[in-house]
Amino acid sequence: MKLLVSVTYYQPYISGLTHTAVILAEDLAKRGHCVRVITIKHLPDLKSHEDISGVEIVRAKPLIQISKGWISREWFGKIISGVKWCDAVLVHLPQPEAVFIALLCKLFRKRLVVLYQCDIHLPPGFFNRIIEFTAYRLNLWTLGWSNKIIVSSQDYAKYSPTLKGFEDKTEGVFLPIKRWKINKSNLEKIKGKIRGEVVVGFIGRMAKDKGIENLLEAIPLIQKQVFPKKLKVVIAGPPDPVGENSYKEMLVDLIRKYKDNVVVLGRLADAEMGGFYKCLDVLVLPSTDSTEAFGLVQVEAMFLGIPVVASDLPGVRVPVKTTGMGIIVKPRDIQGIAGAVVEILSNPKRYKRGVKKAIKVFSNENSFSVFEEMVCGLR
Repeated sequence: MKLLVSVTYYQPYISGLTHTAVILAEDLAKRGHCVRVITIKHLPDLKSHEDISGVEIVRAKPLIQISKGWISREWFGKIISGVKWCDAVLVHLPQPEAVFIALLCKLFRKRLVVLYQCDIHLPPGFFNRIIEFTAYRLNLWTLGWSNKIIVSSQDYAKYSPTLKGFEDKTEGVFLPIKRWKINKSNLEKIKGKIRGEVVVGFIGRMAKDKGIENLLEAIPLIQKQVFPKKLKVVIAGPPDPVGENSYKEMLVDLIRKYKDNVVVLGRLADAEMGGFYKCLDVLVLPSTDSTEAFGLVQVEAMFLGIPVVASDLPGVRVPVKTTGMGIIVKPRDIQGIAGAVVEILSNPKRYKRGVKKAIKVFSNENSFSVFEEMVCGLR
């Protein structure tokens, strides 16, 4: 089949949403489908058209950036051409402009499947509230005109205000998750940078919804409990969040405050991912709102036997509840984060028993097959 994928950001941009879009597009291509991705050219030096891993990538030149989104005149022409060309469309929401795609699918009688990745929660500000409300209404229309809605877990679907009323066509499917290999030389290289006896990690964007400041503020509480051992909190991920410079500045101040206990690795190459996780005693996912719908990184850590502290949010709590490989804490609970980390450090074997269950439950092969069936109209 000829499949069109619409997503605001695609590689080399790094986020959970983009990560999922890339893995799904490449797997559908491997299964013999002709896959075209239409996205925004978020960096000026990116190619407007290229083929990566069997996926045709078309990038539209933006005119204006609005918060984390873009306005692009060129995008409309590429989308019209793409919808005419394809047999089915997979749209990754949130993406307010996707309502135009939904209208085209109605007009040209094309199957529309929506992968609803998360609700939108932008930084504080009157203008951002207007954007949130507008995006919410537009996403509702897109969902209403879709043939099928996929969400990363039934737990998230149950509590998402945007998905209310669409239960009859919504299905929870665990997203594909990579099992990273451990490169010994990269492992030793990362260990050399960390130099800590107790290592707590975070990986992700420096975005407000990630709640990194709560992990940083927990440092003195954890260090007090593990003394005389030296605690290191290791932060990995892209350093430049889209539209959140003020938040980044606040984090930089906190990192300076706790500089003796913090190591910032920045963006990691794929070959370094396994080594990063294997260096950790605990991974912390301190997310604060429903912009975080699952947290793929926690399962990546579990695959390598690393326990997790995760926020008690719909969807985010699912991996820990399913495997038992960690502790769930209230969002923004600094003492809760510290207590959970110390508990796992005190009883590591107890929280490492669920590796086989994690691998079985979050099998990529199951996810890929279900996604293909749903996108192609076989389910």
